[in-house]
Amino acid sequence: MWFQANADRTATHLSAAQLHELIERYLHRNDEKLQELVRANSRIKGQRPKAKKEDDLRAEIDAERASYVKGTFGTSERAGERTSAIVDGG
Repeated sequence: MWFQANADRTATHLSAAQLHELIERYLHRNDEKLQELVRANSRIKGQRPKAKKEDDLRAEIDAERASYVKGTFGTSERAGERTSAIVDGG
């Protein structure tokens, strides 16, 4: 869903570079949210406590980045169909 909403709808195909740029934007989609959590949690005086939401978001970001780096990003059937639809223009 994110890819369909953020891909150029006028393009019939995406080049490899365009696809990688789109994936990078996807991987960074939660950066602002993560920074807000860090700022909110750092307002607490003394040692900063572990924040579950922050930890969960970091884990999700790290897992997605690792999947992309390994070349396994979007290999599930459902994600593969979405990626194919973008690349194939449909």
